[in-house]
Amino acid sequence: MLWKASDERLLPERVYIAPHAPSFVLADMRNEEQLRKLNAEFREIWNGTRATVELARGMFEGFPGLRDVGTSRTHRRCRRKNDHQRDAAAALTG
Repeated sequence: MLWKASDERLLPERVYIAPHAPSFVLADMRNEEQLRKLNAEFREIWNGTRATVELARGMFEGFPGLRDVGTSRTHRRCRRKNDHQRDAAAALTG
């Protein structure tokens, strides 16, 4: 979604999902001190995550990447639901 919203300009390797990141409140945009604090927190998360990714790429260069084998019951159920939705959409578009 982020990639499409950026008109496909945002590089996927530059996007990290950080559910542990602090929430951002629009009202804080007027508070410079709060913005500085958030900026520092987000940069710390970004730098830590990016460093870990880059280190792992170097450590495991030449090894095959991880792949989702879809072994969990929840994953299989979601995959079936997605397959069903894809098939239904294909039937509608002919």
